[in-house]
Amino acid sequence: MTGGTLERPGLPAALKMLSRGQSDTLVVVKVDRLSRSLRDLGLLVDAYFRHDRYHLLSLCGMANTHTAAGRMLLMNLGNYAQFEREIISERTREAMQYLKQKGIVLGSPIYGYRVPRQLDDKGRRVVEEDPTEQATLRRMIALREAGF
Repeated sequence: MTGGTLERPGLPAALKMLSRGQSDTLVVVKVDRLSRSLRDLGLLVDAYFRHDRYHLLSLCGMANTHTAAGRMLLMNLGNYAQFEREIISERTREAMQYLKQKGIVLGSPIYGYRVPRQLDDKGRRVVEEDPTEQATLRRMIALREAGF
């Protein structure tokens, strides 16, 4: 699941293990796998990792939450993770807008249309009418006009 939220199945369970004394260390592969939100990362550090009781170990980073320098490094890594998440979102949004401006249909076509296997002269799949579904639509319109 995304690192953009703390609402993930495994994270609350892991944090409960810390709180109950069943563990004293949370191990993550990378800081951005823990959180891609600087706010959420700050909340976790304040609640769990600022003092010597619990440890946060990032396998791909040198963050030590028990020193001011280590917390600064951790927050810098978190800042880059959030920046990366926001940049990906911006680029995706821009790409989607570009495709829409070019008339490229995104997602599944509406009822009555289909996407053929054949490509047009520009190498794209262009939406075409689905004869069976079009017949159904015509029947629905006729029934509606007849008062049904």
